[in-house]
Amino acid sequence: MLAETMSALSHTVTSLVEAPASAVFEFLTDPLAVGRWALASAQSEPSDRPGVYVGRSLFDGSQNYFTLKVHPELLLVEYSVGQHPDELRPRIRAQVIRPESVGLAPSSCYLTLIAWRPTGMPDSRWSRLCATHEVEMWLIKEQIEAAAKGRPGRLD
Repeated sequence: MLAETMSALSHTVTSLVEAPASAVFEFLTDPLAVGRWALASAQSEPSDRPGVYVGRSLFDGSQNYFTLKVHPELLLVEYSVGQHPDELRPRIRAQVIRPESVGLAPSSCYLTLIAWRPTGMPDSRWSRLCATHEVEMWLIKEQIEAAAKGRPGRLD
C-alpha cells in the first residue's frame, strides 16, 4: 500500500511497512543506509565535516550533502539537504507511525516521507522530486521488509 499527495508546496508519501517501528526508525537514522535509497545521495559517506554526509545524484552525478536530526521520542528524522555543506536546509522528514497509534499489529507500522518545495524550484524539478520520493519509499519499504524476513534487500 502506498498513498501520496502532491501540492505546489509539499509532497507526502505514506506506506505500510511490514516490520517493527523500531527497525524502520533504525534504518532511517543510518546515514550510510541513506545512500541505498536516496536517489540524490547515492553511495553516501561521511564528508570531511563531522555529522555531514555526502552522496551523488543518480540523475546528474552532482554531490549532495545532508545531515540528520533524530527525534527518537517521535520516531522522526529530519534531513537537512543541500549542494554545499554550509547551505543545508531542513527540507525532508521521515516519520514512523507507531502501530498502536493506528491499530496495526506490532510487526508493522506506517512510514511517511514529507518534502517541502523551496521557493524558486522549477516545476519540472519539483515534479521529479515528487516522483523520486515515491520511488524512494518503495526502496525503503522493500529493503526493510527484506531484512525483517532475513533476505538481502539490496545489492552489495
